[in-house]
Amino acid sequence: MSPQPTFWSNPTYLRTEQYRTDENLADRQRIHELFSTNPQNWMVWVLGMGRVEAGHKLLDVGCGNGRLWSENFSPKQPANLDVTLFDLSRGMVDIATHAISGRVTHWRGIEGDAMALPFPSDYFDRVFANHMLYHVPSPAKAITEIWRVLRPRGKMVAALNGAAHMRELWTLVGDLLGIPLAPASSAAEFGPVAATSLFRIKFKRVTKHPFDDSLRVTDADLLWKYVASTNALREVLPASV
Repeated sequence: MSPQPTFWSNPTYLRTEQYRTDENLADRQRIHELFSTNPQNWMVWVLGMGRVEAGHKLLDVGCGNGRLWSENFSPKQPANLDVTLFDLSRGMVDIATHAISGRVTHWRGIEGDAMALPFPSDYFDRVFANHMLYHVPSPAKAITEIWRVLRPRGKMVAALNGAAHMRELWTLVGDLLGIPLAPASSAAEFGPVAATSLFRIKFKRVTKHPFDDSLRVTDADLLWKYVASTNALREVLPASV
C-alpha cells in the first residue's frame, strides 16, 4: 500500500516530531547544499525574488531554522530592516532567531498558526513563505491571511516544490524495499498548479519564476538520512526498520 502523506499538514506531528528541532530539515538542506547542480544559492535566490528595500517590514512565515537570513545578509544588504520570524514550532523560532541575531536592525520571533496571523492588516512590505504552504491544513486560509497583512503595494514570495520533486528517489526507495511506493512529494498535495489558482483569488498579479535544479548524489548515507528525515515510510515499514 502506498503511503498517504497526511503528516505533511498535521500540526501536532509537525510541532512535536518533524520540526521540534531543525535536525530533519538540516538533513534535507544538506543534500541540496552538497549535490545541487545549480550553482546559485537557493536562499539568496529566494530573497532576491522579494526585491527587499531599506526600511522594509518583512515577515517570514514558516521560517524554519532561519537559513533565509543567515545565508543572505552582509553590509551590502538594505539597511534598517524589520524582520518577523514566524513558525508553528517554538523550537524552530528559537533556532531562527539565533541565526538572525546581529544580522538585521530589528527582528523578533513568534510562534503561531499561519491560518491566523497575529498581525494588523496592511502591515508588511514583503512576506516570504519558503516551502511551507503544503504544511498548512488550509493553504487558502494562509494565503488569505498573508494577503491581509501585506500592504497594498506589498509582495508575497512563495516557494513550492515541482510536481516531479525527488520522484527518482522515491522510485529507487520503493524498488529497493520491494514496495510499490508512490512519490512522497509534498507537491502531490499542494503543488504549483493548485497554488497558482489559490493565489489568483486574492492577488491580482501572480508570476512564476522557475528555479531549475537537479541533484547528483554520491553519498548513500546522506541520501538515506534524507529519506528518514521525511518519515514518509512510517506507514509502510515496521517501526524497527
